[in-house]
This record gives sequence, C-alpha cells and structure tokens, in this order.
Amino acid sequence: MSGRVRVRCHHRSAQSRRWAVQPETLALFVPVVLAVILMPLGMGGRHPIGHLFLSSAAVAAAGAWFFRCYHRKDAGWDFSILDLLFAAGMVVAIIQIIPFSVTLIRNVSPHLSTLLPCWTDGPWTLGQWNTLSLNPGETFAGIGIFVAQMVLVGCIFQSIRSRQDIERILLVVAV
Repeated sequence: MSGRVRVRCHHRSAQSRRWAVQPETLALFVPVVLAVILMPLGMGGRHPIGHLFLSSAAVAAAGAWFFRCYHRKDAGWDFSILDLLFAAGMVVAIIQIIPFSVTLIRNVSPHLSTLLPCWTDGPWTLGQWNTLSLNPGETFAGIGIFVAQMVLVGCIFQSIRSRQDIERILLVVAV
C-alpha cells in the first residue's frame, strides 16, 4: 500500500512541478487576466473603464517583462515580425492625424467635400480640412488603445519562454 501511495505522490509532485506557480509565471498571469477577463467587462475596451483595464494590463505586462529581465538578468528584447506589424500600425495611425496640404487631401480623398461640405471651398466655410481622419479625436483615442495593445502583446510575447507558458495563457483564455 505504501508503494501505491508513493507512486501517486510522485505523479502529483511531477505534475505540480510542471504547473508550479513561479513569480515570473504569476507576473505573466496578471496582465493576461486583466486583458482577457476584466477588459471585456468594460464594454470591450471602448468604455473608459475598458481603457483603464487595458492600460492596467499593459502596465502589468511591462512590469512582468521588467521583472523577468531583472530576475534572469536578461535585458534584451528579441525583435520579431510582430515588431514590424506594430511599427506599420503606428505609421498608418500617425499618417491619419498629420496635417496635410489641401491639394494632397483632395487627391487622396476626392469625396471629402461631400462628407464635410462646411470644411471645403463654398459660399461659406469653417476652414479647410487637413487630416485624413474624419474624427481626429477618436483617432487619438484609438492610437492610445493601440499603444496599450502593443505594450501588452509585445511584453507578453517577450515573456513567453516555454510551451507551458503558452498552455497557461491559453488556459486563462479558455476559462
């Protein structure tokens, strides 16, 4: 009977070591839980509460990444195709809010005068529209959300070191 118990304990201890919660793993879970469980409760991240949860998740992910770098004495960022996608997204976002000349705006968006008749040449005008974005305030808010998502995804991606890390993240997402 003691042999049977010993085998069981050995199996459980091997499994518990596999799923042991280390400080690095716990630090990785906090941003994932914030982003996957709490952020959708804030109306999918579009409500200010959702922005708060997303920003908190991004700050927690950055903290987890810094903690991992400090703990492992590894202060490097491994560049990947993900970084190029982030850079391309930022370029597109910034191009939308940069003021351009009126002629360039007319060439890029010839139907802008029908969408914004008071902001084009006419009998009376409010001025000249000079951005590609039709709602620059929302575009700025969108850039903030995108930056928070970049930090969150990038830091979590950099913190993943094993298949078990991926399994744990998927377990949180599945729950």
